[in-house]
Amino acid sequence: METFLRLFGISSNDNRIDQATGLTEKQKRLVQNTWAVVRKDEVGSGIAVMTAFFNKYPETQRQFSAFKDIPLNELPNNKRFQAHCTSVITALSNVIDSLHDPGLMEASLIGLAERHKKRGQRKVEFQIATEIDVPELRLLASKLKPDECVRFVSLDTQYPLSDGEVQKLAREQSCFRRLIKWICQVRTVTKNTYPIVNDILERIGRVDLVACLTRLNMKASKPPKVIRDVQAADDSEDYEGITTIAVQATKPKEKASPKPAKVDSKKSNETIDKIIGNEPSH
Repeated sequence: METFLRLFGISSNDNRIDQATGLTEKQKRLVQNTWAVVRKDEVGSGIAVMTAFFNKYPETQRQFSAFKDIPLNELPNNKRFQAHCTSVITALSNVIDSLHDPGLMEASLIGLAERHKKRGQRKVEFQIATEIDVPELRLLASKLKPDECVRFVSLDTQYPLSDGEVQKLAREQSCFRRLIKWICQVRTVTKNTYPIVNDILERIGRVDLVACLTRLNMKASKPPKVIRDVQAADDSEDYEGITTIAVQATKPKEKASPKPAKVDSKKSNETIDKIIGNEPSH
């Protein structure tokens, strides 16, 4: 049977998942065949990728000293920009070419990371400003145990909770509601919530959920329901002090911002209820 399938370019291993990459052999070939179209014009493809990137995240252009002050519409004609765009496509090509050799692929990625580290770039700068949203919070709420959920939002509080306090709080409120209120407070300081959440998940020993969030984000086919209008409730419950400390762990020091104005906690809670879908608090 194997010989017969090979006559048609099909292998019985085509649908077997490679644990190192999470891809089947068939998926690897699809990626490489698709990428072959991109690499036919490395300069043009690189320009398309980088200009789209800068258009979506304009603040990142400041990290490239060679062309940080050049207007976006003039970048495609800048030779240093073209050279960088080509190097981006070349680096990605090296990774994609080694999909069938995970060890080589890992070495290529490590080399890429080391080159960026020598230029003074840090891990947080690779984590583009992205907001944790309702779908991500639902996923976390479904995967975290009640006590893990409490530890998640209270990890950096000034006074660590005792086991008894953790258990008491875990019984008082659903994990989803707890996460919604916590993320609303974090957003009063920064919208770059993904790296903060990933950092806390690693610290509480739930690295598996970092990968789950990544897969969810990659599968998103339409804009999720974003938490835009919710203001952090004035009654901060057990979240006091978490926001500032969590952000300091992932964000360089900068001038202090004025404290957010007092908000209508009743209105905030009503908005949270709408997001949750009238889920009871307890």
